[in-house]
Order: sequence, then structure tokens, then C-alpha cells
Amino acid sequence: MVELGQCDVTVKENEVFPMNKVAVMLLVMCCCFALAIVSFACNGNNSKETDATGTPLGEEHRAIDLMCFIPEYFDEFGYIDIGALTGDEDLRHLASGWDDAELAFGFTPEQTVWAYYEPSVQNLQQLGIFTGRINTSEIRDKLDKHLSPVNHKGIDLWVGEPPDSTVSFIDDKYIFGDKESIEDCIEVSLGEQLALCENVDFTGIIDRLPNGLRIQFWKDRYIHQKLKYTGLEITGLSITKGDNSYLDIFIVAKFQNPIAAANSTETIRSDMENYSKATAPDPFIADLIDYTPIEFLSVSVEQDEEFVIVNAKRNIPQSADEDLY
Repeated sequence: MVELGQCDVTVKENEVFPMNKVAVMLLVMCCCFALAIVSFACNGNNSKETDATGTPLGEEHRAIDLMCFIPEYFDEFGYIDIGALTGDEDLRHLASGWDDAELAFGFTPEQTVWAYYEPSVQNLQQLGIFTGRINTSEIRDKLDKHLSPVNHKGIDLWVGEPPDSTVSFIDDKYIFGDKESIEDCIEVSLGEQLALCENVDFTGIIDRLPNGLRIQFWKDRYIHQKLKYTGLEITGLSITKGDNSYLDIFIVAKFQNPIAAANSTETIRSDMENYSKATAPDPFIADLIDYTPIEFLSVSVEQDEEFVIVNAKRNIPQSADEDLY
């Protein structure tokens, strides 16, 4: 389940679907800690129109540019183009949660990224990135007063307590997360480590996934928490604006081999055509979360070697509280 522009706070849980709103919430939790304690103010309007339809994802897309700052070993990556949402009158209401970010941080980010690496249940590495018109000199002064300034490979970072609340800047990017991950991120930016965009596990999906307002990649056996398939290794997702009345949802699922992909293609087609039933939570949970079923207007599913490619259309949600997928 996804809320495209929400600004909420919770934590990542084991075996929770990577497209769950938990991902966005954890991203904002990290940022809220680092920025709320310094309470800075910056000026500038970052809303803009952004074309996010149809063209291949490729290296020219901002999501891939930011993916190239994430260490290669991370196994989940997400991206939201906040500027495109706030700059589109048909989608602006989906970014209403970022009004809170404007009040808390002094600026609204243009793009936001989060990434996870979880080698064990007890060990979660995480990174977040905001881009936008950020007054770094003013922020630096206040960070110096509230966090511990250190230096890694010639780049400044500020370490909180615990050290998983660490902040740094690279160009126009405000980077936050745990200290180890940020140090690795700095080394990626200096060319001393491989980047996630160079990870061969993801390149085939990148080539097949279109540009979008929301991009996500994750390594696991499911394309939804309730939709798991044998042999599924990695999934990519892109959400784009189709026209004034619907969203296009693209999914590229990479399987171990073409046989595994072929064995799951018709099951995926059936699950997507009956999506509201296949993904419905237990009735008790549905009542607690005020669940709104998702009905797709159309679904297409095709196999391309070890990949299964899905395109589903749905109406634009009426509220930022509604799930997108």
C-alpha cells in the first residue's frame, strides 16, 4: 500500500511490503529528527511542472541520478517527485502532507529518496535524500550547535545521538541516515565505491521501467505484501500520470529465469485483474485503517524473458489518505 505524498512517521517492520506507506514514514521520521532540532528557515518556491510519462527511465531521470549516490549493496530504493505533484493541479492534493514539511523544515523538497539495507533483523541501514533550494550555510551554523561535526574524506557530516541520526550535504542534496551509510554514500560520490545504479541486478528493470512521479525497486518475493511468487527476485514500480482522470502503474518483476517467469505470468494476470479481492486486508484491519479497495480500469500483463511486465490504470485518488497501489 502506498501514499504518494504523505508526511507521516513510523518505523520499518520486518516482512512489510516495501511499497507500504511505512517506507515514506520512516524517511520523514529521519528527516524530522535531524531538521526539527535545528528549526531552520529557508525561502523559495520549489513547485514545478515535471514530465513523468512514458519515456524509458534511463540515466537521464532524476531518480537514477539520485540512485547513483546510494551504495551498491542497498536492496531497496524509493523516489518521489514532490515538485511534480505540487506543480500539477490534478495531483497537488496527493502531496498535501508535505505542507507539514514546509512548516517544520522551512522548505518543501523538490525530490525525496529513501533506501534500505537490512542484512539482519537487528541491523537496518538507511539513507534519505532531499533536494531543493536549501540554505546550507544557515543550516550548517545550526547543525554545529546541536550535533557533533566530523569529517569523512573531506566532506562534513554531523552526527547525532544515536549515530543513526547523521546529516551531510553533497551538492544540492541533504542526506540523512545512519553514520556508516552516509560515509559509504560519500565514498560513492567520490568514486571509491560502486553505486546502486551500477548494480547489475537492477539494470534490466531500469531499462524496462518508464519515468514516473514515484519510482521504487526492492528485492523480495512479492509485488505486494499479499502477492508472492516462486522465483521472483526483484521488482521495480513506476507510477505516472496518464491523463487528467487516471494514473498508470507499471510493474517490472524479475524472476530467476524465463521458466519461473512463465509459470507466474497467468497468476499475476489473475491477481491484478482481481486486485481488490487479492490484496484486501482482514475485515478487522480494514475497519481500523478505513480501507478503500482499489479497482483497476484496465490491466495488461506480458512476459519478456525472465521479466513479467504489468501496466494497470486507475482513477486518481480523491485524497492523499488513499493508497495508490
